[in-house]
Amino acid sequence: MMIFWLLIAAMVAVAMAMLLPVLLGRGQLGGNPRKAINVAIYKERFAELEAEVKSGALNEEQLELTQRELERNLLEDVKGEDDDRTAAGPARSARTALAIALILPVIAVGLYFALGDTGLVSRSPATLAQAPGGLPTGVDSVEDMVEALRARLQRQPDNAERWLLLARSYLVLERYDESVLAYARAHQLLGDDSQLLADYAEALAFANGNRLNGEAARLAARALELQGDNRKALWLMGIVAVQRGDRAQAKAYWTRLLQLAPADSQEVRLLQQYIAQIDNADVQASEGERASAPASAPKMKSAAAPAASLSVRVALDPALAQRATPDDTVFIFAQAAQGPKMPLAIVRKQVKGLPVTVTLDDSMAMIPAMKLSRFKQVVVGARISRSGQATPQSGDLEGRTGVIELGSADTVEITINKVRP
Repeated sequence: MMIFWLLIAAMVAVAMAMLLPVLLGRGQLGGNPRKAINVAIYKERFAELEAEVKSGALNEEQLELTQRELERNLLEDVKGEDDDRTAAGPARSARTALAIALILPVIAVGLYFALGDTGLVSRSPATLAQAPGGLPTGVDSVEDMVEALRARLQRQPDNAERWLLLARSYLVLERYDESVLAYARAHQLLGDDSQLLADYAEALAFANGNRLNGEAARLAARALELQGDNRKALWLMGIVAVQRGDRAQAKAYWTRLLQLAPADSQEVRLLQQYIAQIDNADVQASEGERASAPASAPKMKSAAAPAASLSVRVALDPALAQRATPDDTVFIFAQAAQGPKMPLAIVRKQVKGLPVTVTLDDSMAMIPAMKLSRFKQVVVGARISRSGQATPQSGDLEGRTGVIELGSADTVEITINKVRP
């Protein structure tokens, strides 16, 4: 802290060393600007008089009289200014310099305490690194930030960038209906932008129970039409094709996306997995068709992967019971052991229902491409959220398992026994 104040003093001293010579009359950047202006005006007026003589508006005698009057006025103006500067300049400059030397440091420190963050001075890098979410001072949560953004948009309803930020924030908070409305407003202001339409389609799909059809499908298709290499649009259109049962088209979209994805990324590995599943489904379908060649053959077997489910029992550690209320929300979910942390299945309960046993299955997937039956190993968790939002927050109560092989246990036991830092 002492080093900080020494640095402040040094910077003020440097600033004063630069200002004082000018204020005291040394190192001036030029002469008297008012004197220069008067001379320029005189020259301009004299040129006008000469022009009047040439035009016949004035004779030589009138020109001489007017010129002498101008010269006398100019001399009086210049002499008066020089006398004023000689008499008052040094004393006034000294007084001004002294006042600024005293006031400048006070103003600088005052502004720092009013606008700066004095806490940063005494915080270590480790403490700063642990600052939650980097939210601005006075903003206690993402919800507070969103409300502040909404208030600004009431004053500036045509700010498209803020509508986009609001829409994305709602999406993160899983407030899908509000996200859709914000995207709709941004679309009104910006028109058909490829990335905007892809994001808008995604929000509509979430708001529509993870179904990419109707307007959501149309927006995704339009986004891809505007920009053929839009990665989100390619991903969404692949999901649209899967939901329509068009595996060949889904493979075509995701193969294009695979070519655009960063090499050796998790995105590449997942896309390769999805494309391989489509190929396997096509092989199974082809084999089924050959086996059912006779006219009286039974209906072809579904090529879909077998449904997966997981029984989970959740209880709350009695030691944490006082930190939750009966109406707090409990999220019970399964995630892939490796890969994206988007829940493969999720269900919502309340604390007053604990202990509770639920079954997680493919019907609870957020998107068809990310569901239990597509993964062999998962991690199961449960979290109590006082805000009711699925986004984890500091202070939430949680518990989770290690890696579980699907089908290896009848019922998974979870105890909520930790407080999220």
